[in-house]
Amino acid sequence: MNSDKAPWALWTSELSPFGLKVELLCRQAKLPFVCHPQEAGFWQGHKTRRRVEALQKRKLAITWPPLNDLDELPLVPYLLGPNGENLVDSSAIGYWLQQQNPHLTLIPKPDTAARFAMALIDEALDEFGLYMAHHNRWAVSADDNNAGQRLGNEMGVLLGPFKRFIANQFPKRQTRRLPYLFSAAEKGRYQHQHQLPQPESFPPTQQLLDDAFEQLLNAVEGVYHNQPYLFGKSMTLADASVLGQLGMNLYDQSAWSIIEQKAPLTANTIKQHYRQEPPATEETTGIQLNEAIKPLLQWCCRYFVPLMQQNYCAYQQYKTRGETVFNERGFNLRRAIYEGVLQGHPFRSVAKTFQVACWEALHQQWKQLPTEEKSALELFLPSDHGLEQLSSPVVLITKDDSESDN
Repeated sequence: MNSDKAPWALWTSELSPFGLKVELLCRQAKLPFVCHPQEAGFWQGHKTRRRVEALQKRKLAITWPPLNDLDELPLVPYLLGPNGENLVDSSAIGYWLQQQNPHLTLIPKPDTAARFAMALIDEALDEFGLYMAHHNRWAVSADDNNAGQRLGNEMGVLLGPFKRFIANQFPKRQTRRLPYLFSAAEKGRYQHQHQLPQPESFPPTQQLLDDAFEQLLNAVEGVYHNQPYLFGKSMTLADASVLGQLGMNLYDQSAWSIIEQKAPLTANTIKQHYRQEPPATEETTGIQLNEAIKPLLQWCCRYFVPLMQQNYCAYQQYKTRGETVFNERGFNLRRAIYEGVLQGHPFRSVAKTFQVACWEALHQQWKQLPTEEKSALELFLPSDHGLEQLSSPVVLITKDDSESDN
């Protein structure tokens, strides 16, 4: 890409794993950008904020990717071009960057085992990985993260002295959101003073998240013992997703100590890539599957795939019943709640439309994968990978049912 062009505006926050992911992708693609609002001046920061708000209210069009009713627009990140381009969704931005420059190796060739494996890891980290990153910050590191202060400093260019209000209120908001993001408290699990939320009738899920995180670290650490990136010598979209989610916890002391102790090579790799130019890599002729990535793909099939299947089932059943409220609003109203099981642990969650869209697209990719590529990929997957199955049974929990359990 031509680095002489005017820089793009990346509306983001270093607190967001998706923002960190897009930064990595843009740097790998050599797309010039400036992070807003932190690196913008007062007037330019407010101009960008108004543009993002217009996008969120659908008063201004998203130019990439095409959206449907299942999609939910985020707070960050947005990649805004100097000629009116408005890009959203970290994964979609990765595909867009690859389209602009076919010489990149962010995305493997279509209809290949490597491309599906990359997409599986990317989506697994975006969806289930976010649960662990948020849990690590606001549950594991409840006493020793400084996220509120960091956000206040980022927003200072826009808010001035009101940044103190953001710094104080943001941790309270994010702590309240823990159960929505899959972390229901288990009394006495962590040795700190914060009271963590556990909605009545919601089984505790913190052990599930802690176990999944340890297994993820082991899988990623195994890769870095053998090669610099997941698929060899070049960064892909999947690498950006892994490093974005894990990099989110770099300044969350207790969580970061776990990463350093259990996965020191992974910790070093995160530091090498965190908000800076990626290390130089050798040119490669393609992206290939290899044995080093096998544990990570199996981790995706143990956690992400069954969760998506159960969410899909719950959404379809509630939709058939006429339910129209899902996602975070549905959770707060205790509507569209379902009960499932993940790795032997019961959980309750709200049906999420954006996960339905994610899973439908990935499942369609699996169905369209040529037989020989599918067979090659299955050598790296558990025998019961579940990718052929779109849906898995759940128990619907109506508001009345939930109250009767109390």
